[in-house]
Amino acid sequence: MTDRKRLFFLGAAITVLLVLIYHHALRIPYFGDDFQWYFAHPASMIVGNFLHHAPDNEWYRPLQATVLASIQFLWGSDTLPIRIVHFLIHTSVALLIFSALRYWKVAIGPAMIAALYFVVSQASVYPVIANDMVSQMMGSLFAVLTLWVIYRAGMETGTSYRVPISQMALALCFFALSLFSKETSAGICLGVFALFLVMEPPSQSVSRRILSATRLALPFGVVGILYFIMRTHASSVMPSYGAGLYQIHFGVNILKNLGLFAFETVLPFSTVLTMHEVYDRALLPLAGILAVSGLMALFWCYAIWKSERRRFLLILLGFAVLSLVPAVFLNHVSESYLYSAMPYLMVIFGMVIEFYWRSAPRGMAFGFAALLAVAIVANVLGCIEKTNAMAEESSRAQILMAQIYPVISGLPPDGRLYLVNSITHEFEYSVFAMKGFGPVKYADPWILRHTARPDVKLYVLDSNEYRDSVLIHPGTAYTMDMTTLRIKPF
Repeated sequence: MTDRKRLFFLGAAITVLLVLIYHHALRIPYFGDDFQWYFAHPASMIVGNFLHHAPDNEWYRPLQATVLASIQFLWGSDTLPIRIVHFLIHTSVALLIFSALRYWKVAIGPAMIAALYFVVSQASVYPVIANDMVSQMMGSLFAVLTLWVIYRAGMETGTSYRVPISQMALALCFFALSLFSKETSAGICLGVFALFLVMEPPSQSVSRRILSATRLALPFGVVGILYFIMRTHASSVMPSYGAGLYQIHFGVNILKNLGLFAFETVLPFSTVLTMHEVYDRALLPLAGILAVSGLMALFWCYAIWKSERRRFLLILLGFAVLSLVPAVFLNHVSESYLYSAMPYLMVIFGMVIEFYWRSAPRGMAFGFAALLAVAIVANVLGCIEKTNAMAEESSRAQILMAQIYPVISGLPPDGRLYLVNSITHEFEYSVFAMKGFGPVKYADPWILRHTARPDVKLYVLDSNEYRDSVLIHPGTAYTMDMTTLRIKPF
């Protein structure tokens, strides 16, 4: 069977696998951050975000706006089309991982396992299920395609490295698509330059290689400048240095973020489960999680160090790190950012699997095979657990909004409604376990449009923030019983 036929059957198998794992979340409603990307007039946002920021947020992600606005224009708030798009992108990345491994002469078995491991990785749940993550997924796919086209099409002429004009144009298109997907794709700028630098003939001096790589990267620099100009014109959020969650800082945070991303890479168990055990201080389960993850990390490191491809694997690891720029410089990182690096990491993992498949001592190979089987099962269970958690938070948003609508309708003209998070000690983690009114924190445009009350101001605040706000701007306040999910006057 040819690799082309294998790609077809693998793609079909991946599609079935995704439907089986995520079948109960195919139409998960908008909640949390998603509401910032539900447009009152979707037709105007199909191309509008290229020229100005979205009406309910200040992010510059024009391709995401195009995709979501088109879906909303045709299907309204139905999120099944979003899931189909996400599945297509996820499948495409998996097939690209398989194709790259086969191109580099990795056996069919390890290449297929690596691609499927990527599909069922618990680290991919957030991008696949969230309704506002098509930007993260497209950014990763187009960034990898940029480098893949350059790598495959490039030719060494003896004294330099060049790429045919047609392939350079294709790479530039993918490069632009990656940048216009999400700001976290900016690392592709460094990735392109690094690839040109690595592909230069080693016989050339370092200065000549840098000069040649710079010359080849110039067209990409022009596209990058155009992106920056359009982003500035749109008055979107620009990167800044400071102590805020999404501000850049150069310090210990970089090492911390790299450590978190590395841990998530080798962690086969759900991050929700892991963080819950940390919250509960459950030392025995935590010890087991850390032991399995540490053992997986040791298997990775041993294979990379002993592999005949060691230099190549370390270069791929470097590209994985570059793909995390600028996210790695932030004071706070989301686990969804790892999606940008996963294609490179899974190619490395495929070669790690091949090492134990072909070269490792038999006892070590059996040990790795057993660990890999445990990791695959744990990842699938992690996907299901995290998907259920997101579905519950989405359901909570619907329950809360159904109670908020009549309250909003009964407010006086220009009234204010404060939704106050009471002080609790409940477990909180990302979009999987949100605090109080967290699932509707950004739902005010949705709620005010639904109730036809654009005059009302709606706020979700913690109790200490509410006390400060109500002194200046009096209004109606409600809190929530976390057990029954019923709202009541505060």
